[in-house]
Order: sequence, then structure tokens, then C-alpha cells
Amino acid sequence: ERAALLLEPFDQLYDAFRTRPNARDFIPATLKVYIDDLAIAKSHRKDIQNLFNGKRTKNNVIGFMDSNSLLIKVDNLEEGQSIRRNIANFKKNAKSISAIEGIEIFSPKIIEYTEDVLKVSLIDYHNFELNNAVKVAFTKFCQELNLNIKEIRYSIGLIIFKIEGATPATLDQLSSFAALEAIDFMPKYKIVLDALDTEDVLDILEPKEGVDYPIIGVLDTGISDNKYLKPWLTLDKFSSYPDELIDSSHGTGVSSVIIYGDKLQNEILSGNTGCLLFDATVFPDSKKESIYEDELIENIREAIKSQRNIKIWNLSLGTDQECDVNDFSDFGIALDNIQETYDVIICKSAGNCKNFICGRPKGRVAKSADSFRALVVGSIAHNKNEDDISEVNHPSPFTRI
Repeated sequence: ERAALLLEPFDQLYDAFRTRPNARDFIPATLKVYIDDLAIAKSHRKDIQNLFNGKRTKNNVIGFMDSNSLLIKVDNLEEGQSIRRNIANFKKNAKSISAIEGIEIFSPKIIEYTEDVLKVSLIDYHNFELNNAVKVAFTKFCQELNLNIKEIRYSIGLIIFKIEGATPATLDQLSSFAALEAIDFMPKYKIVLDALDTEDVLDILEPKEGVDYPIIGVLDTGISDNKYLKPWLTLDKFSSYPDELIDSSHGTGVSSVIIYGDKLQNEILSGNTGCLLFDATVFPDSKKESIYEDELIENIREAIKSQRNIKIWNLSLGTDQECDVNDFSDFGIALDNIQETYDVIICKSAGNCKNFICGRPKGRVAKSADSFRALVVGSIAHNKNEDDISEVNHPSPFTRI
């Protein structure tokens, strides 16, 4: 009964091969295979893999969608028939068949149309030549639809394109491309600075002669050369924008905490005795110009690449979207790739959320803060007033977890 159930999607698979345009008939079809919870141990993996390898000694498993579902590529009609025969031979393959709850034709995640700038992900087949041929075919397909297309570098294993000029009709046409993994809108980012005015007057801190201070790269909106921060700024800086498109308020606030954090709190919290600041302006004045995710990632990459001697970078920018339970965000993966490539560590904000206002639990860390290699920092309450929710040294109400 289980084998008969698993064979049902194969008629649909064969139809997909027969109706595929000749110019793109080399693109594999993709199956999504659901694995039983009790069968995800290593002892079952080889049996499951062999079931889908057809006649040849190769691995058709190309990835996980989550902990319980595999993606399987099927190169051609003949290989589909070979896999079908394996499943039909249920006596020989009883162990692997019993480990599978279901099989379906893979359906890409596709958003409803509201904007004309799209982020399109293609399936990684773990084959350099095949991936290249698919990218060429997809580029040609988009050009035939009169779309502006650009491949974006996030990380190895992510094949992502930015497409401009999309319409509801072209979104439907794009959805038919066989190697499609997902279509989303290219995320836009903006800065929100939560701050309170203060009348405090601080003594200006200055570097001591002869001290070799570490340098912190501040990936932000820019840093004001005011009297408090100017002594700590390096002579050179990086900027992706002309002066008229820069509002340095957020970056200046972040930099103030780096240098004056203990003084502002009247307490030794970090023990920081000083560090030089490298101004890396990677974000524009959001009142004048918006920035897409791919542009922000490229700005960050270029800033870090330009200063190979700086090993610690601060990034207090990100999204307000909660990270996925089963998947890393493309932004987080890109930050991992940048840190690995340039041997640096990024101190990343965990993000804020407003769930506490309506009595809900704290949200998970934001997308981009799900970077595996970054030092992700949330907020701890340092004191407690009458109307405050959190106890001292407990997570602040607004911090993500």
C-alpha cells in the first residue's frame, strides 16, 4: 500500500518531462520526499539514497527543505522510470519505502504580486556545469520576457537573481521555469533610531599616546566627526554614498555606545578603554533613498574587503522579520560567507520586537541575525524602575531571543 501511494506522483513527473521546451529539456525535475520522524537516523540514509539513485552510482539527493523532507533531482524520463521500478520492487526495498511518508512534485515558494523588483532563487544541483547551463537558460528566458536580470552574490550554494520590471503576467510566466526554488520580493531596508534626548554633558575621551588601540569597523549610516568621536575616527573611511545621501544619526549613536557606553551608564559594563573607529557607510539616508537587500550585502562585502587589517565589525542594521524555524535567511548566509572569506567577526544586533506591548512572548532573532558565525547581541536590563517589566540582568522586554 505504501509503495502504491509513493508511485502516484510519477505520472505527473512524466507529464512534466514530455511538455518541457526542447531548449530546456536538460533541466532535471525535482521531487520532494517526506521522511518519517523515526527514520531520519543515519542507518536509514543510505537505503533512502539508493532508492532514488536509479541505475547509476550517483547521489540524486540535492538537499533538505527541513529536517524531514529531502529534495531529489530526476535528470530525465529514463531515470524517473528507474526510480519507479525501485519503489515498485517493495520486497527488495522494504526498509527504505517504510521510511518514506510521501512523495510529491516539488513546488517553489511564490509570493503574490505587489512589487516589480523580485528576488528569484534557483535550485542548486551540486553540479557546476549543470548549474551554469541552468543560469544561462534562465537569463535568456527573462530577457525574452523583457525583464532586467542580474545574478547576485550571496554565498556558495545560493543561486539568486534580482529581477526588475516584473508584472503579474511575467510572475506567472517565471513560475513555470523548471529549476525554480522560490520567488520573493527583494527586501528593502530602512533605519529606525529609537533614542531619548539627554542633557548630560560628558568629558571628551581621547586616545593616549603610545597605546595601540584595536580598530572596530562600523557598518552603518556613517559617523559624525563631532568633538566626542573625532579623536577616535581613523583618517580613512569607506562610503557607498555621496554626502548628500547620508544621515549619520544611527551610526553616530552606535559609535557613541562603543566609545562612551560605560560613561553613559556610570558603570563599568564593558571595560572598554578605547578603540579606533573605521567609518563604513553602507546605508543611505532612508528618507532620500531606499536600499535593497542585495545592495546592502554588496556594500558590506566591499567595505570589509577594503580593510583586510580590521577583524572586528559592528552591524546594528537588519530586518524586523523573524527568522525561520527550519531555514537560514539568505542575508544570514551571506554574512557567514563574508566572515569566512575575510576572516573577520561581525557583532550583529539580535533585533527588537514589540510583542511585549500586547503580552506576547519574545520573537526569535531577526533575519540576518541568524548568521552562524556572527556574535549576535541582544539586550539585558541594567536597572528596574517602577513601571519596568524586566528584572535587572534579565532580557529586556523588547529584545529578540
